[in-house]
This record gives sequence, structure tokens and C-alpha cells, in this order.
Amino acid sequence: MRIANRTLVVLAAALCQTHPLAAQGRGAVTRVPATWTVDNQPIFDVGAESEDTLETFGEVTGVARLPTGEVVIADRKAFALRYFSATGQYRRAVGRRGEGPGEFSESILRLLYCGDSLFVMDWNHRLHVFSQNGVFKRTAVLAPPRPGESPYNIACNRAGLMLSYGWEKRGDGKPGTYRPAVPFWIADPNGAIHSLLGFHPGSERFGDMIRGVLSGSGPLPLGKQPVVAIGRDRAYIGTADSFAIEVYRLDGSRIGTILKPGVDLRTTRADIEHFLLVDTAGKPEESKAGTMKRYATSVTYPKTIPAYSALVIDSDDNLWVERYPRAGEAAAHWLVFSPAGAELARIEMPLNFNVAQIGRDYVLGVSIELPDGVHHVKEFRLRRAR
Repeated sequence: MRIANRTLVVLAAALCQTHPLAAQGRGAVTRVPATWTVDNQPIFDVGAESEDTLETFGEVTGVARLPTGEVVIADRKAFALRYFSATGQYRRAVGRRGEGPGEFSESILRLLYCGDSLFVMDWNHRLHVFSQNGVFKRTAVLAPPRPGESPYNIACNRAGLMLSYGWEKRGDGKPGTYRPAVPFWIADPNGAIHSLLGFHPGSERFGDMIRGVLSGSGPLPLGKQPVVAIGRDRAYIGTADSFAIEVYRLDGSRIGTILKPGVDLRTTRADIEHFLLVDTAGKPEESKAGTMKRYATSVTYPKTIPAYSALVIDSDDNLWVERYPRAGEAAAHWLVFSPAGAELARIEMPLNFNVAQIGRDYVLGVSIELPDGVHHVKEFRLRRAR
């Protein structure tokens, strides 16, 4: 099914029927969101060179905290899953480079922690499934809704269901800015299609021209990028055009919309400068200079920034939403919603910290240190106010 564009008025009306957030402003008692916090100092910091860790990471593509407290880390430059203790000491590695079962081709694109299994996607888009302790179990391939489709991004739940969205079709590309609609779908743990959630705007792209020929595309700087999350019985799709998040049942039927109106998304010069700092962090000077020249001469920045940059489901099945970071802010701002759509809490976290997993009393993720762009895996103590 194709989801038509809706005005904020229509979104708000739909919300009134399906989510308790809509009760605000209609004479109902409004619950003030709690303020949750994370400690200033991490429980551990893996990635700094020391006697207890390996060399600095290249690009961390996934982390997972196991029930034992061990942390598993996938890195593009390493053809293995690396296990660390609950306090950050290196223990062992699982996997190697190759084309066989349990071997990783070219690089590890992502690591997903789905229930009791680790799903590792390599460059060939194969999913290598391991037990939590690193024993190889099987290989799966996500069945696409369109021929030749590969997942642009993936989220999974504890049952192993995977919510994905695809790339643009061949022929959709064009010079300058464009954003085609792409399929969003849920796959079962074996990769077969479980349900379709329709077509929504995909990655906002920028097509490059070389000598008058379209040479390819990349994400538009400060452009809208979809974010997805999947919980116990709900799937969430955010296109980031406004602070609206579509909510679906796992069978593909729509429940409603989580909506927060009135968020100022106008792009400022400071937002652009902040983006350039983060985007070029750690790049060689020649590459950095080329990127800056391309952006200065070819790119037209969007008039509005994305509304949010990440969705994460916590151990209580709540939805965490990261508001898109603005220039000059001292912290990243997150909002927490219950499965029913009520805003439960707000929390500040460190800047440039990509959250991967949230438990009852911890937050695990990847910190990108500026200006060198080095990746560190950090875990912080989470304190939920009563």
C-alpha cells in the first residue's frame, strides 16, 4: 500500500483517535515527562589504546551487550566479532574473512542483536547468525519486496523480526537533490517477507555529475534519512520531515502517529558548519578538502534539518527518539514514548554518541571523538526517575 502525504492537521486528527499524546490541549490531565539522566563518566570506554584493549577502532558498525555483561563489537576494518568483558577488557574474537558460512566477505556492514542471537551482515548482504557466545548457527538472506532490492537500514526485535527499508530503483537517480519512495517491510528470522508496511520517502539523495554524466549519489548533506525501530508488537517508521512517527502493527496495519508539533527545523549556517565538522572528522586532509569543495560548489542545503536522527527500543519496549542535534547544543536530547504513545521522559546524553542498546540501568553505544573521528564504545549508567 502507498502512504499518501498528510498535513499536520490530518496527522493530529489521527493521533487524537489512537494515541494519548493527543489528549493534551483538550482539557485532559497532562502528565509531565520525567527527567532521566546518565552519569557523566562511562562505566567503560573501549577503543582508547591501552594494555587492556585492542588498537583504536576503524569504524564500529554494531555493538551488543549480552546478559553476561560481555560486550560484542563489530568493526569494518576487522573481519571478526570481538568480545570484551563487562569492564572493557578484550577477551576473544569470533569469525574471519572469507566466503564460507560464518565468514565475512569484504567487511562487516552491521551487527544486530535480536533476542538470543547475533545477526552479522557482510558486504554481500548475507546474514550470518551466531549464538550469543559466538557459535555459528546458520546463514540467511533477506528476501526483497522488489527484485534486486537490498536493505538500506535494518532494525530487529527480540523475536528476530527485522524491519528494513530499501534503496531507490535503478533509474530513480538524477542530478541534484531527489528522494524517491522505497518499500518498508518486516522479515522473519529466516529472511522471508513477513509483512509490507508500504512505500515511504527513502534516503534524501544528491546526484553527482562528472563531465555531464550522472556518476552516482550519496546522502544529501543535512538531508532527511528514514529511521526505523521494531518492538514487541509495534513497528515505527520516521521519515524525519517533521516530528511525526508512523506506528504499525507487525502485520502491516497502521495504528496511528506519534506527533510533536511546533519543533523549529529551519536550517541555520551554524547547523551547516556543525554538519561539516562531524562529516569530515577523521578524514585525510586531501579527502577533507575535496569534500568541502564539493559541498561548497555543488550542494544546495535543505531549508529544514531532519526532525530526528535515531529511534531505539529499550528493554521495557519503550521508544526512544533522538532529536536531531543542533549547532551549539551541549548535549543530545532524547524523548521516550511508551508503546501506547505517551511521552514518558526526556533525557540528555553525550554529543556524537550513537546509541545501540538501552537496558533498565545502562545505555550502550558508539562515541565519535571530534575532530579525529575515532570510534569508542562506551556504556553509561542510566538513572530512571520514579
